[in-house]
Amino acid sequence: MAKHLLDEPIPPSGLPLEGGITLFPYDPKFDSDYHPQTIEEILQHRYQIPGVPYGYQIDPDGFLADVMRRMPATRRQFGVYQLQRLDTYYIDPNVPRIPGPHEFSHVRGTHALDCAAATAIICNTHGIIGPLALQMILAEFCHDSATPALGDIIFVLSRKQISEDAELKRLFTELEPEGFRSLCTTWSLPKNTAEFVVNTANGIGLNGELHKFIDARSYALRDLASLHRAYQRHGYELPAVFGEILHTATREPFDILPHLTFEQGRSYCRDAGALARFLKIRLELWRRLYTNPQCKSTELLYRDIVIQALMSETNMQLRDFLALTDDDVQKMIQEKVGFFHNNHVNRRGEWPTIDFFSSWSAATEAEADLYRQGTIGLLYSQLSDQKPDAKTKRHLVKNAAGRLVSLKEAYPEAAAEIESLGVPIHPHFCMIRYPWRRDDFSLPMLKAYHATRARRQQEPEIYPDHL
Repeated sequence: MAKHLLDEPIPPSGLPLEGGITLFPYDPKFDSDYHPQTIEEILQHRYQIPGVPYGYQIDPDGFLADVMRRMPATRRQFGVYQLQRLDTYYIDPNVPRIPGPHEFSHVRGTHALDCAAATAIICNTHGIIGPLALQMILAEFCHDSATPALGDIIFVLSRKQISEDAELKRLFTELEPEGFRSLCTTWSLPKNTAEFVVNTANGIGLNGELHKFIDARSYALRDLASLHRAYQRHGYELPAVFGEILHTATREPFDILPHLTFEQGRSYCRDAGALARFLKIRLELWRRLYTNPQCKSTELLYRDIVIQALMSETNMQLRDFLALTDDDVQKMIQEKVGFFHNNHVNRRGEWPTIDFFSSWSAATEAEADLYRQGTIGLLYSQLSDQKPDAKTKRHLVKNAAGRLVSLKEAYPEAAAEIESLGVPIHPHFCMIRYPWRRDDFSLPMLKAYHATRARRQQEPEIYPDHL
């Protein structure tokens, strides 16, 4: 078993890795909510996560810096946020509302660099060097580069037709073909590099298996650190609504990376208990944060009204968002639609509230009553979200006989406990009441609101009572 790089202290002077990435010991003075966007800022920034023993910087003369210069389309991901920005963090009516802005501590570009650094650590541990290591690092850096502005909002509006994975191939064939060819020549990258990158992003092959670990690791570590820092900054403990698993994960940050390895062409976790803990944290984030109806208030408003109004006023198509950053879109919304970013969160001292229902038909009746009163309400069903997958069948461990099998096969009781967390906490059907009346809307917003209501009435099968 190869000794893991993180088993030893990192020298204060830095530890150079493949890809032009240099590791440094974690240093709290470099903790920051800053989001670098220009290439100069990206190359000067120290990236680190509280609880992870290292930070890293990008060598201005190294491979990743060259990727960003030769293929500038990869830099757009530094302007697309991981989750939607909130001016006030609002998770539950009975917990403190934390003034922001909150951007979940990272943009897609930072996430991509996190994944590239993790891959460079794996390469160091296993003695992988040269073009193969660079190919693996490139795959992680590029995997989110085709994400449209506003991310999952556009993914849902396009009925899952526009996604970073589906669009990634265009980076090499349409957006940056000349830069990619020159990159391959300069760094002697294998001929199959474009295919390798796309397959990795889609979870295919050994590198794709590693990617699924590394990708979720970055989300979990950064989002938990952001939550903890947001409440701590204002003198609060993490509210009980987040549950004991996430409480423990913020007090004792857990990193799956030192437990990842591979052999026989398969990646696996060498500690089944570590894998179980990681999968529990991932599912708890899904049901207590990512699909929490309070956190959906911004996404729902943009998806059902704001973006619809913008497209109507500008004749934009959903594919146009593939060339924009979040800030580009927000400026257009302000100019064309008259909507200022996140001014819905607190209006006249009021806040969004949520009503829960046992059926979709009951929710639609309540929304109709609210409409007759001139107040804005939007409907949301957790059944419309991507269904949670515990991943107990995907990720591998060694069983008692030393064979690589799924966690579910090796430890069925532990897998069942993890899978039990894949159940939403809140009732499936809800209505978010915004602190507005219809006469608060600009004309484009009002048109989009009426169009959304009409579409809901014409397509009731989207949210049947029993899916």
